[in-house]
Amino acid sequence: MSRQARVTDLNGIYHIVIHESKSKPLFPSESDKEMMMEKIRESQIKYQFKIYAYCLMDTHAHFIIDSNGEEISTIMKSIGLRYVKYYNPKYDTNGPLLKERFFSEVINTDEYLLKASLYIHANPKDIFGYSEMPETYRFSSMRCYLGNEDEFGILDTDFILSILSINSRYAVESYVKLFKHTLIQKVSHFKELNLSTTLTINNRKIEIKINDKKFGITRKILKRNFDVEQIINFVEKETGITRSSFLTKADHGVKTPKALFILLAGIYTEKTTYEIGHILENMSIEEVNALSNEGIHLVLHENKYKNIIEKFYSENK
Repeated sequence: MSRQARVTDLNGIYHIVIHESKSKPLFPSESDKEMMMEKIRESQIKYQFKIYAYCLMDTHAHFIIDSNGEEISTIMKSIGLRYVKYYNPKYDTNGPLLKERFFSEVINTDEYLLKASLYIHANPKDIFGYSEMPETYRFSSMRCYLGNEDEFGILDTDFILSILSINSRYAVESYVKLFKHTLIQKVSHFKELNLSTTLTINNRKIEIKINDKKFGITRKILKRNFDVEQIINFVEKETGITRSSFLTKADHGVKTPKALFILLAGIYTEKTTYEIGHILENMSIEEVNALSNEGIHLVLHENKYKNIIEKFYSENK
């Protein structure tokens, strides 16, 4: 039987589920889950997608991902490859780790978005020790919806919370109480969850009625069609190194501006990896990818460059 074509949208929000293959456990240890979060962060820097909810279980993982102008298949391939490159050497294995085809479904209503997030956050109730307090599970984004710090630096809670209230405090309290309200419901599928209820928050009764309608809050989609010249000028200004020095295949001590140029060009222009390599005197795809990873490393570990992606956008949009 042929596979059904995956429904995709460059600006879509997706409910994503990945599963382990039959032969390998997905997360044998807690440190593996930590590494998965690290690899997600690396991919997030490169592709600038947003994550609204997640939960890593031992055998599978759930995500709500806003592709933000990027192909969801590209995003998931990047995450999978990065994790496999860590996993296979550690466990002295090779070949694929994940089931070849991940589950994905486009989320296009407030109701589906809320239900999917609540369902994802309820997953830890099936783990021993978390049945009464699934919200305390470390590898679930519910902890952040409670107001805790985003330990892994990948989460955006504002969009889902904005469905409930423009007041952030009321939004958080409403979400937490809605979570408790749906946690005890017995349904055959999470889309059957009943979100209609009356919550008491700070002695105020708030009626929750979420209809199956398009998103009430406007999302800002990342612009990705800047000119290469804008990237070049920006890198020159930020590093103090001229284009004639870093737009070359050779290193010559200009690895940093070259890496930043490749990373920013990959995010903000419509150039392919091959085309970016051509700009750099026909640099190979492998060399371009290696330098892109160096750019990610600079953003993650060098204070001077940790906000450079956002800085370019704010100065050039």
